[in-house]
Amino acid sequence: VNTLEIFGGFAMTEMGHGSNVRQIETTATWDSLTQEFVINSPTPTSTKFWIGNLAKFGNYCVVFAQLIIKKENKGVHAFVVPLRSIPDHTVFPNIEIGDCGLKIGWNGIDNAWIRFNNYRIPRVNLLNRLADVLPDGTYVCHLQKPSQLFNVTLSQLMVGRLIYVLGPVMALNTGIRTVFRYGCSRRQFGPPDGQEIAVIEYQSFQRKLMPILATTVALDITKNELIRLLCDAFQDDQKRNDFHAIISGIKELSTEYCIKATNEFRVLCGGNGFSAYNRIGELRNELDVFQTAEGDGTVLRQQLARYLLFNYSQQMSGFGAMFKHAGAEIGTTIFEKNLLITRNTSRDHLTSRSFLLSSFRFRAQKLLNKIAMKMRQMKETRAAPFDIWNSCLHEILHLSDAYSHLYILERLMDAISKCNHAENKNKLI
Repeated sequence: VNTLEIFGGFAMTEMGHGSNVRQIETTATWDSLTQEFVINSPTPTSTKFWIGNLAKFGNYCVVFAQLIIKKENKGVHAFVVPLRSIPDHTVFPNIEIGDCGLKIGWNGIDNAWIRFNNYRIPRVNLLNRLADVLPDGTYVCHLQKPSQLFNVTLSQLMVGRLIYVLGPVMALNTGIRTVFRYGCSRRQFGPPDGQEIAVIEYQSFQRKLMPILATTVALDITKNELIRLLCDAFQDDQKRNDFHAIISGIKELSTEYCIKATNEFRVLCGGNGFSAYNRIGELRNELDVFQTAEGDGTVLRQQLARYLLFNYSQQMSGFGAMFKHAGAEIGTTIFEKNLLITRNTSRDHLTSRSFLLSSFRFRAQKLLNKIAMKMRQMKETRAAPFDIWNSCLHEILHLSDAYSHLYILERLMDAISKCNHAENKNKLI
């Protein structure tokens, strides 16, 4: 790999399944006679799709497939699958590979579609840190809770999701410098009988640009904290679950915001924003894939919300659950110093950091209480779990956004409190 003699890819997505990985259709059937797994693409929708680095040159890929042992489905597992010979990159028999074609962006990546027809790989090609198949065909899961195998397997994607947070933040930093330079150099209109002034002097320009600058700083600080937390996430199950949840929410929030911001960049640069030379259009197109790669935004928001609701249910379970729910609702109203309770509308209060934090916490906790109560009431009517979730989905997505906003604000406040440079601290405030 280090000498670039071997190129690899990651084959999870299929034509029929992207976010719903549990239902992927590619199969890996255990053959006890030959000690091999037989890989198959049984349907058109089981075709692996959007697989990077594999259309032209990839030699290997990690293929996610349903493991079948003695006609029993053991769920999704990962396999190392050789695709091409290393000397001449010839595709091996029983494998079909094609190019996914021209894309909105990232055309430097040769995304492939792949199909398998009774393609055999040895037993040792199963990635077996979490689960294994012994030579006699015995299936062994190394986790204390085998039911968690799928979730633990997918949690390994959190590194990729972190990368998809870094990309948008870097793009924001690049684009905003371009817009600032344009705003300082481009002159339009001005006082009668006077010189034209730089467009950055106009309040309308500032009102559009400065919130993006502030958000970019906040996301950049959050990104640094997430990088620090990633190392801890691999050491402890709870920390891994915590990190997987928050990175899901932040990834969706940052990518969505970056797309909107780059659109604003293009407009702020006027007609010159349409030029390819400023790279704003290129940034926007290259960032487009971030909205769905490594997890669709709507699905990721639900992952964070599910984590929050699960923790809430654990706290509120047991004897007197209804009283606990009521207590949480009352406590949020009383102890979080929101505007409706304090009746304090002074400028100093409304612009204080303490008010901002308490307001964001109030919103997140209020939504959490509301959704949990609604779900509990529907559960008492014997509604199906899927129907309960779907009926609350609008509020669930808002909960994820509210918590992500709160998390980013808390990281920004932490950075301000730790900043020892007086001038930089004043700029952050």
